[in-house]
Amino acid sequence: MARDDDLLDICFEIEGDAQQNAMFDCLAALARNKMEDVQRIVDRFEGSLVPIEEVEEDEPVRDTTEIQSIPTDDPQWIQLFEHFAKTADFKDWMLFLHPDQRQIVEEDFNGPAKLLGVSGSGKTCVVVKRAARLAERYPEEKILILTLNRPLANLIGELVEAAVPDEAAERIVVKPFFEICQDLIYQFEPGSERFYSDVAWKSEEHIDATWQEFYRCDLNYQGAAVMQPVHDSLIAQSVNAESYIREEFDWIRSAVAHQDRRDYLDLKRNGRSFALNPDQRELLLQGLNAWKDKMQAVGVIDGLGLVSALQPYLEDIKPEYRCILVDESQDFGTSELDIVRRLAETAENDLFICGDAAQQVTSKFQRFKQANIS
Repeated sequence: MARDDDLLDICFEIEGDAQQNAMFDCLAALARNKMEDVQRIVDRFEGSLVPIEEVEEDEPVRDTTEIQSIPTDDPQWIQLFEHFAKTADFKDWMLFLHPDQRQIVEEDFNGPAKLLGVSGSGKTCVVVKRAARLAERYPEEKILILTLNRPLANLIGELVEAAVPDEAAERIVVKPFFEICQDLIYQFEPGSERFYSDVAWKSEEHIDATWQEFYRCDLNYQGAAVMQPVHDSLIAQSVNAESYIREEFDWIRSAVAHQDRRDYLDLKRNGRSFALNPDQRELLLQGLNAWKDKMQAVGVIDGLGLVSALQPYLEDIKPEYRCILVDESQDFGTSELDIVRRLAETAENDLFICGDAAQQVTSKFQRFKQANIS
């Protein structure tokens, strides 16, 4: 096989940069036995093939041997869709945009908008495509895509990289909410990095292991023992008490600020599936204080602990993004949404919030109005 240097020497004999580049690309494609690429290179050089990003939005699609426009009401459209579903990879499938979804992607809203759909209905595709459109609509400003789940944030980042032109993708920030809170707390408390991580700086132990150690009263730390009556009551109802109480801690902190914690004793626990009487709630508040002390002792923090740490600085949070799109919004509580609201100015297309319409039981207290989201 010819080396690139040899091909370059041949091409340098040709006059004109465009001709040189086209000939080099053709020879390189031939060297790789990619005959179909040669035809595309020639078509591009002659001007009969244009990159899709250079095509005007209102320019009609012209049918060719390689591309044809098929109306969605044409029976052939269904056949082509079924073929796509069988042959496309997961990114192609996740980024496939149905015409009904495209209307949502392209619509402008005069303020926050909320999109509900069951799992698998394509909300993440809408988020990615809408973020791309907003990045083009506001070319000098940053767009944020938020989710609570780190693996989902990584996946969305890959989809943005695959679906969005480089220039626009550079202005689309994809982050899990925990990292956003970390960035904020480091601004307000410089040098505090080792105290606001979900991995302990002393032992390099993850927050999940710290929770298990705390809840089971390992290492002679008895802070969770106060919750034993609540634990026994839940176990008697065939509930995983360790998991449920951890979720309840999230619910408490998503519902009321630290200084108002005792409001929890009388608060209606919408979205929670097992009743707790006032005495049990009192024990849980004591357990939550012990959990906070445990996290501080080992130098680790969980998501709602980080949100609680930001409460004194809420008024200092300044807008950093033109638009924010939230995926899996059912995982966000009121206190988290309050922070999201502060990161974008109130304006057209400011917040776009997607959630699961079917989820009824939740570990978070969520009230959009209380988060100043209308």
